[in-house]
Amino acid sequence: MQIDDVLERIKRSAKLRIDWFDLEDGLVEFAGTEKGSLIAENILTEALGELSLGKKKDDVVTGLNIQFSLLSAQTDVGDFVAEVE
Repeated sequence: MQIDDVLERIKRSAKLRIDWFDLEDGLVEFAGTEKGSLIAENILTEALGELSLGKKKDDVVTGLNIQFSLLSAQTDVGDFVAEVE
């Protein structure tokens, strides 16, 4: 099994345990179907990666919120990161 397969299984499992569709729907509404889905996938991947490396939840939230502010999006991913954690 390749590392990409492992990562996809982890992400699929996480999506079943968190409010994935709420995040994705909001981003699709903000950025369009393709781009919004891609942003949601990237947020999940980054949150999983950062948390698995031992980064504190608050630091992950801060980093993701900064990225959203650069997109001029008014959001807070704190609840999402808490679910992922």
